[in-house]
Amino acid sequence: LAYFPNDIQPAEGSTGTPIINKSRNIRSAFTHFLSDYSYFFDFMYWRLSSQHAKVFSELKTADLDQYKNQEALSRHEEIISNFLKDAKADDKKVVVLIFPYFAAWGKDYQAQWVDDLMASYFSLNGADVTIDLAPDLKGKTLQQLIANRFDSHPNEYVHALTADKLFEKIVPLLKNTNP
Repeated sequence: LAYFPNDIQPAEGSTGTPIINKSRNIRSAFTHFLSDYSYFFDFMYWRLSSQHAKVFSELKTADLDQYKNQEALSRHEEIISNFLKDAKADDKKVVVLIFPYFAAWGKDYQAQWVDDLMASYFSLNGADVTIDLAPDLKGKTLQQLIANRFDSHPNEYVHALTADKLFEKIVPLLKNTNP
């Protein structure tokens, strides 16, 4: 299971939706039209607009605040608990990879408390292995970890590290599994 700290946001009713909608309303009708019908225009708009950084900063705050919202956290934990129970009922091994929240990455990683909270939750609720990737990435700059400055998804370096960590943790699980 790949876990990202923004996974706490529900599919419907995310606290990020109003932020994105508000940013869409700032644009003129013509700009909005071009963004809706031209992938290239939308791509360029978000790379050249100063609005991009502001929106992502607001989304980061909205995502991290969900972990402080007891109702949202309880709902999220219930979903995870049900997933883990279902996997265990089917006699499946569960390996959880916690990816850092790159929107909060820096010398003082602002989301480590979320990673720690969720790693503990996964472990206490039956995950066979929980891997937090943040400690292995410490000392790297954001630019060394993401696809590019406009796409904060993990890059090939992070994917290679993830594969190595998975291999290291999965092999012992496979050796202890009956065919």
